[in-house]
Amino acid sequence: KLRRSKGTDLTREDLILLFDKSLDNSLKVQTAYGTRLMLNKYIKGFFEIEKPLDKALSIKTIEAFKSKVVEYDLSVKTKNNILRILRDLLDYGAERDFLNYEAANKYKVLLKSIHNTTKPKEKLCFWTNEQWNAFINTFDDNDKFKMLFIVDYQCALRIGELLALKWNDFDKDKKVLIVDESIDNLGNTTTPKNHSSNATVSLSCELVEKLEWFKKETCGMDDDYMFFADKRTSRTTIRRVMDEHIKIAQVPHIKFHGLRHSCASRMINAGCSVLLVSKHLRHASTQQTLDTYSH
Repeated sequence: KLRRSKGTDLTREDLILLFDKSLDNSLKVQTAYGTRLMLNKYIKGFFEIEKPLDKALSIKTIEAFKSKVVEYDLSVKTKNNILRILRDLLDYGAERDFLNYEAANKYKVLLKSIHNTTKPKEKLCFWTNEQWNAFINTFDDNDKFKMLFIVDYQCALRIGELLALKWNDFDKDKKVLIVDESIDNLGNTTTPKNHSSNATVSLSCELVEKLEWFKKETCGMDDDYMFFADKRTSRTTIRRVMDEHIKIAQVPHIKFHGLRHSCASRMINAGCSVLLVSKHLRHASTQQTLDTYSH
């Protein structure tokens, strides 16, 4: 039985277990999944398991943990996410009186975010129109992956939003896709990333015709998923197919999310206004668009 006497009888393992269980109640499934991965990979094994909290956690161990995180061959963003999760863990313990409140605050001060002073911010990776054409032309016309990549490139969807599309989200008369769901890594259906992401995306007349043809060819029903109606595919499969065709096309390697950046780049270079680009990408504001694509 756990007692809340400032963590006297609570071990580090107990606290992490309780914090882990709380994630599903406080975070979206996808976010909880990512947090749990980092918690288990970078935090769980660092502090001694059997020691009571007041002995397992100290200024010395917290400083040692941050030093180790700084040394990891990871992006600054990932390192800061690891530090943030430990800060959240400390908050969780202090709020429930498992940890001394003042001590937890001292530890959190030591876990301040790392600032990247050695490297300039990396530019986003995207394709030019020519590179996109070289990539998409490596697919056969009847390959369902070809339509998947075309839809994503022209509609600037996140991978979870793309996988959640059903045929009843396609309105051929209004020439739009309705984006109101996303599928996470575990196959759970959730809402999109944020409120502004829940919106419609305009389609070109050419893409409407292609989608009508694709629906007919695949015998798609309104309640079917637009892609892989018979069997849900994994994100890993999509990325593998993309990587294979990148090699065939001999174009620079980009991640799947780079298709979204490529769409934005194409619109900007075509002279579209910031407001139009922001609306098409379903950003919360034009400032977000400017901050992301200022280069």
